[in-house]
Amino acid sequence: MRAYADWRRHAPTVSSILHNHDIDPVFVPSYQYGRSGAGHGSIKNSVDMHLCVDAMRVLYRYPTSTPSC
Repeated sequence: MRAYADWRRHAPTVSSILHNHDIDPVFVPSYQYGRSGAGHGSIKNSVDMHLCVDAMRVLYRYPTSTPSC
């Protein structure tokens, strides 16, 4: 199992807690767009792209033998 986040924003103990529960923390950086300065603009990360790539990797490794339609 994986947990996707910008782990710089969390306490270092979170990573060890996740590992204790067999959850792999996946670092996904977040970026702030818009006006310059702290606390302004919207925050965007690439979690959706990482999830898509991981899903494609699973589908490639474990193809199903029956059609889904």
